[in-house]
Amino acid sequence: MQNRFEAEADNIEEPWGIDRHVFLTRRFRLRSDGFVINKYFRYAFQLSFTQGDQDFATTGIPNLVRDAMVFYKPNNYLELGFGLTKLPGNRQRVISSGEQQFADRSILNSLLNVDRDHGIFIRLK
Repeated sequence: MQNRFEAEADNIEEPWGIDRHVFLTRRFRLRSDGFVINKYFRYAFQLSFTQGDQDFATTGIPNLVRDAMVFYKPNNYLELGFGLTKLPGNRQRVISSGEQQFADRSILNSLLNVDRDHGIFIRLK
Protein backbone atom coordinates (compact mmCIF):
# COMPACT_ATOMS: atom_id res chain seq x y z
CA MET A 1 0.00 0.00 0.00
CA GLN A 2 1.39 3.40 -0.97
CA ASN A 3 -0.32 6.53 0.37
CA ARG A 4 0.05 10.20 -0.49
CA PHE A 5 -1.08 13.35 1.34
CA GLU A 6 -1.14 16.80 -0.27
CA ALA A 7 -1.84 20.09 1.49
CA GLU A 8 -1.99 23.59 0.01
CA ALA A 9 -1.91 26.81 2.04
CA ASP A 10 -2.43 30.20 0.37
CA ASN A 11 -2.30 32.28 3.56
CA ILE A 12 1.10 31.87 5.23
CA GLU A 13 0.22 34.38 7.99
CA GLU A 14 -2.29 32.03 9.60
CA PRO A 15 -0.70 28.95 11.23
CA TRP A 16 -2.14 25.69 9.95
CA GLY A 17 -4.24 27.63 7.45
CA ILE A 18 -4.67 24.78 5.01
CA ASP A 19 -6.99 25.69 2.15
CA ARG A 20 -6.98 22.37 0.35
CA HIS A 21 -5.96 18.87 1.34
CA VAL A 22 -6.09 15.52 -0.44
CA PHE A 23 -5.36 12.04 0.86
CA LEU A 24 -4.80 9.42 -1.85
CA THR A 25 -4.02 5.75 -1.88
CA ARG A 26 -1.80 5.52 -4.93
CA ARG A 27 -1.22 1.77 -4.86
CA PHE A 28 -3.01 -0.99 -3.05
CA ARG A 29 -1.95 -4.40 -4.34
CA LEU A 30 -2.38 -8.00 -3.29
CA ARG A 31 0.36 -10.40 -4.32
CA SER A 32 0.63 -14.12 -3.71
CA ASP A 33 2.65 -17.05 -4.96
CA GLY A 34 3.06 -20.68 -4.00
CA PHE A 35 2.67 -24.19 -5.31
CA VAL A 36 -0.23 -26.50 -6.07
CA ILE A 37 -0.13 -30.29 -5.55
CA ASN A 38 3.69 -30.45 -5.53
CA LYS A 39 6.72 -28.17 -5.98
CA TYR A 40 6.71 -28.63 -9.78
CA PHE A 41 3.46 -26.67 -10.25
CA ARG A 42 3.69 -23.06 -9.05
CA TYR A 43 1.45 -20.01 -9.36
CA ALA A 44 1.88 -16.27 -8.91
CA PHE A 45 -0.66 -13.47 -9.11
CA GLN A 46 -0.89 -9.76 -8.35
CA LEU A 47 -4.07 -7.68 -8.14
CA SER A 48 -4.44 -3.90 -7.94
CA PHE A 49 -7.34 -2.22 -6.15
CA THR A 50 -6.90 1.54 -6.67
CA GLN A 51 -8.19 3.37 -9.72
CA GLY A 52 -4.88 5.14 -10.43
CA ASP A 53 -3.00 1.84 -10.42
CA GLN A 54 -5.39 0.05 -12.79
CA ASP A 55 -4.56 2.15 -15.91
CA PHE A 56 -8.17 3.38 -15.85
CA ALA A 57 -7.27 6.87 -17.14
CA THR A 58 -5.65 5.58 -20.34
CA THR A 59 -7.98 2.69 -21.21
CA GLY A 60 -11.29 3.59 -19.55
CA ILE A 61 -11.54 0.01 -18.29
CA PRO A 62 -10.27 -0.98 -14.83
CA ASN A 63 -7.46 -3.54 -15.06
CA LEU A 64 -7.66 -5.44 -11.77
CA VAL A 65 -5.29 -8.30 -12.70
CA ARG A 66 -1.66 -7.22 -13.04
CA ASP A 67 0.01 -10.64 -12.99
CA ALA A 68 -1.46 -14.14 -13.26
CA MET A 69 1.03 -16.91 -13.98
CA VAL A 70 1.16 -20.70 -13.75
CA PHE A 71 4.58 -22.39 -13.87
CA TYR A 72 5.69 -25.97 -14.47
CA LYS A 73 9.29 -26.81 -13.59
CA PRO A 74 10.04 -30.47 -14.43
CA ASN A 75 13.76 -30.18 -13.60
CA ASN A 76 16.36 -27.63 -12.46
CA TYR A 77 17.11 -26.49 -16.03
CA LEU A 78 13.67 -25.92 -17.58
CA GLU A 79 10.69 -23.85 -16.47
CA LEU A 80 7.51 -23.36 -18.51
CA GLY A 81 5.11 -20.55 -17.71
CA PHE A 82 1.71 -19.48 -18.99
CA GLY A 83 -0.20 -16.31 -18.23
CA LEU A 84 0.16 -12.55 -17.87
CA THR A 85 3.28 -10.91 -16.39
CA LYS A 86 6.00 -8.33 -16.92
CA LEU A 87 8.31 -9.15 -19.76
CA PRO A 88 11.79 -10.05 -18.51
CA GLY A 89 13.65 -8.20 -21.29
CA ASN A 90 12.97 -4.68 -19.98
CA ARG A 91 15.10 -4.30 -16.87
CA GLN A 92 13.71 -0.84 -16.01
CA ARG A 93 10.22 -2.28 -15.51
CA VAL A 94 11.28 -5.34 -13.55
CA ILE A 95 13.40 -3.39 -11.03
CA SER A 96 11.63 -1.31 -8.39
CA SER A 97 11.93 2.49 -8.74
CA GLY A 98 13.73 2.73 -5.41
CA GLU A 99 16.50 0.41 -6.57
CA GLN A 100 17.29 2.10 -9.88
CA GLN A 101 20.69 3.61 -10.60
CA PHE A 102 19.30 6.95 -11.85
CA ALA A 103 16.55 9.12 -10.38
CA ASP A 104 14.17 8.83 -13.34
CA ARG A 105 13.36 6.29 -15.98
CA SER A 106 14.33 6.95 -19.59
CA ILE A 107 11.90 9.18 -21.52
CA LEU A 108 11.76 6.50 -24.23
CA ASN A 109 10.70 3.84 -21.74
CA SER A 110 7.00 4.71 -21.88
CA LEU A 111 7.01 5.05 -25.70
CA LEU A 112 8.82 1.82 -26.55
CA ASN A 113 7.65 -0.32 -23.65
CA VAL A 114 5.24 -3.24 -23.89
CA ASP A 115 5.29 -3.63 -20.07
CA ARG A 116 3.08 -6.67 -19.49
CA ASP A 117 2.02 -9.32 -21.96
CA HIS A 118 0.37 -12.71 -21.93
CA GLY A 119 1.66 -15.86 -23.50
CA ILE A 120 3.85 -18.90 -22.97
CA PHE A 121 7.23 -18.33 -21.37
CA ILE A 122 10.18 -20.73 -21.49
CA ARG A 123 13.16 -20.26 -19.18
CA LEU A 124 16.34 -22.28 -19.58
CA LYS A 125 19.14 -22.18 -17.03
